[in-house]
Amino acid sequence: KSEPLPASQQIPLFDHCHEAQKALAYLHALPISKLFAQLLPTIFLLAYDTLVTHPVSSASHQAAKALHELARELTDTPWYELATEEKDQDLKLIIAKFREAELVIGRFIALVRKFSGQYNLAERVMEANESVVEDGSERDSVYELFAVGGAGGGVGGGVGWPSTQPSFPKPACREFVIETFDPSSTSSSVYGAP
Repeated sequence: KSEPLPASQQIPLFDHCHEAQKALAYLHALPISKLFAQLLPTIFLLAYDTLVTHPVSSASHQAAKALHELARELTDTPWYELATEEKDQDLKLIIAKFREAELVIGRFIALVRKFSGQYNLAERVMEANESVVEDGSERDSVYELFAVGGAGGGVGGGVGWPSTQPSFPKPACREFVIETFDPSSTSSSVYGAP
């Protein structure tokens, strides 16, 4: 059995300077396109990690579903072919999944902001074409949204809005139709909130 040696007395397994020079020579000889092809999977994983660590990914089932589809596409892609083949690999599907996940997250954040933090209401509007607004804070948030001044405006007006009375009385029962417009598609979808 040998005595343990401190790290300062141990002989290195390889010459660090020589190995660093070899790595730099390899990178210097590598074409930019090959280097990009080797880094692209890591870039996509960093972008995915940014989306999946956002709090919305755990608050919204729709966002979680879109991120799950994106993760499946990222894991099913043969990344080794990207670095070895001369032909271009079609990454349009992955980019479309990223765009879809970002749109779902953005829509959910916008609805939560418009509905003053009503996560359940925002989720129901995202999932279905119609949603019943519950009494209490949900109804108040919808009322505040449609009162003069927009979200958070209410009787006192919103940021940049004049302080005026609401355009309609506080509803006991009223139907609101919320329309979302997606500029990337030609049709718009209508969400009702009775």
